[in-house]
Amino acid sequence: MMSERPAKKRAVNPFVDAELLDRAGRLRMNISDALEGRLRMMVWGELEKQWLAENRDAIVSVNAFIDRHGLIAGKLRLAHGTGRTIP
Repeated sequence: MMSERPAKKRAVNPFVDAELLDRAGRLRMNISDALEGRLRMMVWGELEKQWLAENRDAIVSVNAFIDRHGLIAGKLRLAHGTGRTIP
Protein backbone atom coordinates (compact mmCIF):
# COMPACT_ATOMS: atom_id res chain seq x y z
CA MET A 1 0.00 0.00 0.00
CA MET A 2 1.36 3.41 -0.93
CA SER A 3 1.45 5.91 1.92
CA GLU A 4 0.28 9.51 2.08
CA ARG A 5 3.63 10.83 3.29
CA PRO A 6 5.98 12.62 0.88
CA ALA A 7 7.68 10.07 -1.34
CA LYS A 8 11.42 9.69 -1.46
CA LYS A 9 12.38 10.54 -5.04
CA ARG A 10 14.98 8.82 -7.18
CA ALA A 11 16.49 10.09 -10.43
CA VAL A 12 15.88 7.92 -13.50
CA ASN A 13 17.12 8.08 -17.05
CA PRO A 14 14.27 6.93 -19.32
CA PHE A 15 14.51 6.96 -23.09
CA VAL A 16 11.60 8.90 -24.61
CA ASP A 17 10.65 9.77 -28.17
CA ALA A 18 12.44 13.10 -28.77
CA GLU A 19 9.55 14.74 -30.65
CA LEU A 20 7.07 13.72 -27.96
CA LEU A 21 9.36 15.10 -25.27
CA ASP A 22 9.76 18.38 -27.19
CA ARG A 23 5.99 18.77 -27.58
CA ALA A 24 5.44 18.08 -23.89
CA GLY A 25 8.06 20.69 -23.05
CA ARG A 26 6.39 23.29 -25.29
CA LEU A 27 3.13 22.55 -23.49
CA ARG A 28 4.96 23.08 -20.19
CA MET A 29 4.02 19.59 -19.02
CA ASN A 30 5.80 18.27 -15.96
CA ILE A 31 7.35 15.09 -17.32
CA SER A 32 8.25 13.72 -13.88
CA ASP A 33 4.69 14.16 -12.59
CA ALA A 34 3.24 12.63 -15.76
CA LEU A 35 5.54 9.62 -15.58
CA GLU A 36 4.95 9.14 -11.87
CA GLY A 37 1.18 9.42 -12.22
CA ARG A 38 0.99 6.95 -15.11
CA LEU A 39 3.41 4.55 -13.44
CA ARG A 40 1.32 4.68 -10.25
CA MET A 41 -1.82 3.80 -12.24
CA MET A 42 -0.04 0.92 -13.94
CA VAL A 43 1.30 -0.45 -10.64
CA TRP A 44 -2.14 -0.22 -8.98
CA GLY A 45 -3.70 -1.93 -12.01
CA GLU A 46 -1.24 -4.82 -11.82
CA LEU A 47 -1.71 -5.11 -8.04
CA GLU A 48 -5.48 -5.21 -8.56
CA LYS A 49 -5.17 -7.99 -11.16
CA GLN A 50 -2.87 -9.92 -8.83
CA TRP A 51 -5.26 -9.50 -5.87
CA LEU A 52 -8.26 -10.59 -7.96
CA ALA A 53 -6.40 -13.69 -9.17
CA GLU A 54 -5.29 -14.59 -5.64
CA ASN A 55 -8.81 -14.11 -4.25
CA ARG A 56 -10.86 -15.47 -7.17
CA ASP A 57 -12.09 -18.55 -5.27
CA ALA A 58 -13.26 -16.49 -2.29
CA ILE A 59 -15.04 -13.98 -4.55
CA VAL A 60 -16.83 -16.77 -6.42
CA SER A 61 -17.82 -18.37 -3.10
CA VAL A 62 -19.23 -15.14 -1.64
CA ASN A 63 -21.14 -14.37 -4.85
CA ALA A 64 -22.63 -17.88 -4.88
CA PHE A 65 -23.69 -17.49 -1.23
CA ILE A 66 -25.39 -14.17 -2.01
CA ASP A 67 -27.13 -15.70 -5.03
CA ARG A 68 -28.50 -18.51 -2.83
CA HIS A 69 -29.34 -16.56 0.32
CA GLY A 70 -29.56 -12.90 -0.66
CA LEU A 71 -27.99 -10.01 1.18
CA ILE A 72 -28.32 -9.82 4.95
CA ALA A 73 -29.22 -6.14 4.74
CA GLY A 74 -32.20 -7.03 2.54
CA LYS A 75 -33.64 -9.10 5.38
CA LEU A 76 -33.03 -6.41 7.97
CA ARG A 77 -34.82 -3.51 6.29
CA LEU A 78 -37.45 -2.01 8.50
CA ALA A 79 -40.96 -1.22 7.38
CA HIS A 80 -41.40 2.53 7.37
CA GLY A 81 -41.70 3.58 11.00
CA THR A 82 -43.12 0.28 12.30
CA GLY A 83 -39.98 -1.45 13.49
CA ARG A 84 -41.09 -4.64 11.69
CA THR A 85 -38.91 -6.38 9.15
CA ILE A 86 -40.06 -6.66 5.57
CA PRO A 87 -40.39 -10.30 4.52
